[in-house]
Amino acid sequence: MHLLELMDAHDVRRLVFSSSATVYDASYEESPFDETMRTGHTTNPYGTTKHIIEQLLEDMVQRKGMSITSLRYFNPI
Repeated sequence: MHLLELMDAHDVRRLVFSSSATVYDASYEESPFDETMRTGHTTNPYGTTKHIIEQLLEDMVQRKGMSITSLRYFNPI
């Protein structure tokens, strides 16, 4: 939240967020996933945290007109 507040105060409007594929709804069994699929109902705290941050970022897009991209990696290793 502090970073988003500083970005807003200094008129920084673009951000690329390193998210995770763990934000997708865990009930999905089909593959491949795509960005139109539901998020939430995560299976671990890591995925839940990434999902919450994505929700905060979406709020900034709606309220402040920021341009934010979330990259949802499946296996960053």
